[in-house]
Amino acid sequence: FLGINKQEGADFNVVVIDNASTDGTIAEITNHQSPIIKKITIINNQENRGFASAHNQGFVICEAPYVLVLNPDTELQAGYLAEVVRIIESDNKIGSAQGKLYRELPEGEKYGIIDSCGLKMKPYGQVVDIGQNSLDKGNFEVQAEVFGATGACAFYRLEALRQVADKYGIFDERFGSYKEDVDLAWRLQRAGWKAVFT
Repeated sequence: FLGINKQEGADFNVVVIDNASTDGTIAEITNHQSPIIKKITIINNQENRGFASAHNQGFVICEAPYVLVLNPDTELQAGYLAEVVRIIESDNKIGSAQGKLYRELPEGEKYGIIDSCGLKMKPYGQVVDIGQNSLDKGNFEVQAEVFGATGACAFYRLEALRQVADKYGIFDERFGSYKEDVDLAWRLQRAGWKAVFT
C-alpha cells in the first residue's frame, strides 16, 4: 500500500489481484488497517495469470467510473489520485491519464530518474516511454496529450475501457505482460479517446 494511505480528496476502494504469491501478501493485506481505504477486495489466483489477464479480472468487478492500474512496487505521492481525477473530469473525451513516473526518487528529493511521462508513438511506429532513463530537471512539468498511459500507473475511464474491450479482454491477454498498455492505448486512440500526461 505504498502511498495509497496518502490519497485524500478522492473516494476510492482497493482491489488486490494476487497472482499466486508465496510471500505472505494475502495475510498482510487481510490484516491491513487504514482510516482512508474504505474497502479492500482480494482476488486470490491459484496460478500466475500474468499482468493482462489478472487486471481484466479486476476490471470486471469495478463499480467506480475510473480505475487506477498500479504496479505493486509503485508508490503514489500524496494527492496523486485527486489530481488525476481532476484531470480526467475536465474533459469527457479523456480516456486515460498519468503523472510522472520515476524509476527512483531519492528521499526528500523532488526530481529523480524518469521511468515514464506517458507513451509516445514515433513516426515509424515504435512506442516508447517519454523521458525514460533521463534525469528530471524540471522539464516535464507541462500537461500534454500523449499516445497513452503506461501500465505501471495508468488512470482510466471505465466507460472508455469497456467500449474498446474485445474477445481478448480490455488488456489483450495474448500479450501476457508488457506492451498490453500500448495495445490498449492504440485501441483507445482509434475510438477517439484522449490520453493526458499531467
